[in-house]
Amino acid sequence: MTAANSKALQERAGITPRQMDHWYRAGYLEPFDRSNLGSGTPMVWPERTLKKAVLMGRLTRAGFIPKRAHELADLTLNAEGVEVVGLNYTARGI
Repeated sequence: MTAANSKALQERAGITPRQMDHWYRAGYLEPFDRSNLGSGTPMVWPERTLKKAVLMGRLTRAGFIPKRAHELADLTLNAEGVEVVGLNYTARGI
């Protein structure tokens, strides 16, 4: 999996279109470059953003506010020794 449309991102992350839109507008989720695309053009989301959306979805369902979920998802995806496999994450060496 290297990219997905908005519907696939919502389904995999277990989030609503409204949540996805809010997270996108807040800068938490980044689609592939849209600089040459007009409004109404479907967004395509890279794999890293899909993984981040899944983590954020899980964290917000656990009670975290979106801003904190965004921060924790970034820390998880950028941490050494943590590998995100599929759309699940596992800590290596633990």
